[in-house]
Amino acid sequence: MAVFFSRHVVSGLVALATVGSLCAGGSQIPIDQLPVAVFESMGTAVPGATYSRAEKKQELGMEVYEIMGKTSDGRKLRLVMSKEGRTLDVSTDVNLKEVPQNVVDTLNRWLKGFQTSAVTRSVRDGGTRVWYEFDGVSNTNQKTVIEIRADGKKVVIEEKQ
Repeated sequence: MAVFFSRHVVSGLVALATVGSLCAGGSQIPIDQLPVAVFESMGTAVPGATYSRAEKKQELGMEVYEIMGKTSDGRKLRLVMSKEGRTLDVSTDVNLKEVPQNVVDTLNRWLKGFQTSAVTRSVRDGGTRVWYEFDGVSNTNQKTVIEIRADGKKVVIEEKQ
């Protein structure tokens, strides 16, 4: 279960909310069997990318396609598209040095001592929202995934089993 923390200052109080998991598992699909709209949009979504595998999934009640590959500079890539070919999410691996300082500050404020093993930059909703996802271990030795919006004002924390 994901825990969603949204920091809103209301009369000096911080509001917190919890949400559940929003994605169901999928089934493998050959790249050449993707819907035409998806296949045609892949080239413009991330120019120069190469793709190795695809999966058909249900997210938030709609059919989506998750396509894995590499960017032109060799970074791991995850592309999520609607069956109509609309880009929903473009996630690429990044170095911690590439993360904005306000996001790093938010990470350190919420989880002091977090040991980061991987960082992903996630551009969502056609480029309108940017999040940074941190995989690692908390100071209590719990495997954890933390998502922080680029402005540092929203945080999602998910502890892994």
